[in-house]
Amino acid sequence: MVSLEDGSRVWLNDHSSLTVKKTLKNQKLELGTGLGQIPGWANPILSFSNAPFDKVVKDLEAFFGVSIALVGEKDWAKCPFTSGSMATTKFEDVLIVLRLTYEMEVEKKGEKEYRFLKIRCK
Repeated sequence: MVSLEDGSRVWLNDHSSLTVKKTLKNQKLELGTGLGQIPGWANPILSFSNAPFDKVVKDLEAFFGVSIALVGEKDWAKCPFTSGSMATTKFEDVLIVLRLTYEMEVEKKGEKEYRFLKIRCK
């Protein structure tokens, strides 16, 4: 837990989701689980410049509040990704870009759970 100057408290759990609690006139306000909704997050515009694919996946998980399993062992540093801002893009559209870029398969396991399969690094 981290306390912010304005009295807010931030919790980050082991599933990369974030909860911010704020007290306003004795009422608690909880803001969503996607980090993209939190001002000051490390990659607020969700853009990448030769980022290793595993870093891209971690940022996508945090930004969209989803869980993504990478299937297969790879040196992800040899699998870079570059894009402009995707912050206003729907997650499903980001998946299309990744499918085309890496000729990969995406398996949806649950409402917010995905597996990335057969990833071809170029």
